[in-house]
Amino acid sequence: MIYVLLLFLITIDILFFIFFDRNILSPSVIGTSMFVVSTLFAVLNVNNWKFTISPLTVLVICLSLLFLGAGEFFVHFCNYRHNQFKKIDFEQDNDGIKISTGGIFLIVVVFGVLLVNYYRETVKLAVQAGYKSSSGMLMLAYARTASLNKHGNYERIGRLASYSYTFMQTIAYVFSYIFLYNKIIAGKRHCAKYLLPVLLLIPYIILSTGRTSFIYLIMVWIVVGSCFYMQKKCWKPRYVFKIIGIGLGGIALFLLLFILAGSFKSNTIVENAWKTISFYTGLSIPSLDWYFTESNPPTNEYFGEHVFFGIYGVLNRINPSIPDFYAPWSEFATFNHIRGNVYTIIRRYHQDFGYFGLFFMMFCLGAFYSFLFLRLNNTRKNAGMLIYAFIFSPIVEMSIEERFFMNIVTLKTAQMLVLSYIMFKIFINDSGKRLSAYLFKINLPTARRGSL
Repeated sequence: MIYVLLLFLITIDILFFIFFDRNILSPSVIGTSMFVVSTLFAVLNVNNWKFTISPLTVLVICLSLLFLGAGEFFVHFCNYRHNQFKKIDFEQDNDGIKISTGGIFLIVVVFGVLLVNYYRETVKLAVQAGYKSSSGMLMLAYARTASLNKHGNYERIGRLASYSYTFMQTIAYVFSYIFLYNKIIAGKRHCAKYLLPVLLLIPYIILSTGRTSFIYLIMVWIVVGSCFYMQKKCWKPRYVFKIIGIGLGGIALFLLLFILAGSFKSNTIVENAWKTISFYTGLSIPSLDWYFTESNPPTNEYFGEHVFFGIYGVLNRINPSIPDFYAPWSEFATFNHIRGNVYTIIRRYHQDFGYFGLFFMMFCLGAFYSFLFLRLNNTRKNAGMLIYAFIFSPIVEMSIEERFFMNIVTLKTAQMLVLSYIMFKIFINDSGKRLSAYLFKINLPTARRGSL
């Protein structure tokens, strides 16, 4: 049945691509494509993992994606006028967005110094978990153990280090936007200096012991870059294959960075790169089947406790009697000595809300992302495009895990979105022109701008 699932998914993906005007940035197309990728990795490892897929799993996955597409179709139907791609005049934007080299150097120096402090805080966290210079495991492995143990007696990293990482992320996203705008829209050849804050984010992500931030960064590049490119080409379908190539390149780059970041926590991850990539990319499909056919999950004590744990965490701060749920699952599915505990986006929604709730949530996701996209595809110099790119990662990761409520509906993400909007206004939009020109000597072209 795994081959039948792969065939069905490819068919649904092609139908979505045709139905939504060959728009490769369609949430339904990308979400289904990622299920195709995960299923393909599962197929390539079927003999090693020794699993089977039930017809029920095939049916649920396909129906879930069809409801995702139904949500997108509903928004397209209700917003027909916004669905018409328009030609945008970029003649006044030939000068691009300019920021002085001194201003960029100041940002790099300040956050380079803060990076040293972030490293020290990470070492302290690792020492609390038992790290010593003579330890067999790498320092970041201990830091990861301490950071994941929410209920231990470990101290968190300092506020200065935490805030510096958050600020560095938002600055990197804004400068990614500036670089792509100058490169694609303005056609500038010499704009590599805008990449310096972006490159500085990489050691921050590695020291954070997590790797999902690489997805956010790559999504900003793919979504913003693709929107700029297609806007300049008037959204003509014949250019869509270049976007597909860029997307595949983005996936390859993420996997490379994923392995690179993991090598700082394990000495064997590089040698077992294929096994690691297959594990994180494809094991969610057979694990989901195990959930439907063999597992016996306990009944929920609280509504949405596997989905809304971020909201419960905020309520816990207000009222300690409300439990503070934690995201990862406690149970593991085992396939020929391979153990995994991620089950695609489908399990969390199904366990908390049943089949009706699962399909309703997928419908809402399709409608939500489609609604945002249709209001951004014909605008430029828009903070909304940057914010949309940042929150798009749950669509990309839905074949692995639920990320919308886990990573997007959180206080930290709210802070980052506000910071991104403010920094966009400071560095790019006219409303921050005086302040930014005073601090960084930014020169902006005068052109009609869209609004969020």
